[in-house]
Amino acid sequence: MRTEVFDYLAKHFQRILMIKSLLSILLLFVSIESYAQDSLGYYHGKASYYGFSGSGNCSFKPPSKPILTAAVNSKQYNKASLCGACLQVIGSKDTVIVHVEDRCPGCKFGGIDLSKTAFATIDDMAKGRIEVRWKVVPCGYVKSMKLYVKKTYNDGSATVLVVDHNTPLKSLSIWNDSTWISIERENHNCFHVKKKKDGFTRIQMTDWYGNEITSDSLILTPGSYIDLKQQFAN
Repeated sequence: MRTEVFDYLAKHFQRILMIKSLLSILLLFVSIESYAQDSLGYYHGKASYYGFSGSGNCSFKPPSKPILTAAVNSKQYNKASLCGACLQVIGSKDTVIVHVEDRCPGCKFGGIDLSKTAFATIDDMAKGRIEVRWKVVPCGYVKSMKLYVKKTYNDGSATVLVVDHNTPLKSLSIWNDSTWISIERENHNCFHVKKKKDGFTRIQMTDWYGNEITSDSLILTPGSYIDLKQQFAN
């Protein structure tokens, strides 16, 4: 009798372990799915709206006229990797293209905060929060990219950021006489670079898709926008 009881308990315990393993696998699958794109490349999440003032984490100067903007969740903001990107956002009413200018600390993965006009384009503002799907798309700029020199320092270095790029910027490097040196992108979308002794700087920018643009003989003057006369392909 005692042996039968032990056998029953052993089998019951094995069933419990099996169920726990299956639940763990299921939870892992759900977690992976929530971070993945769908078959068309869209992320799914919640969208809210906010009063964008032109002074977001991406450090872009306030626009001269209202534009459609977005702030992305911290996970996908990922040290400003989406700053300057354009997103196609689809709601229940329509589709809108927005420019990423900020970070949304309170948004979960897949979540975005839209400017009021952008939100109103795709759904009723009275709802407050809605289900959307979105993906990165080329901005379609005809104009060329620019390098904004935000500030210079006595040691010959400067804080710069790249603006008006068609596709998301992946990296910025400077030429150091014999090799390219990758510069870390700061959380507010700026790069801290050093000028060469002759006062000129040579930089290389790469987008998410591996396209490269190189600009030579740049003079970094504080407050200036340097026209790079090139653009990432759409």
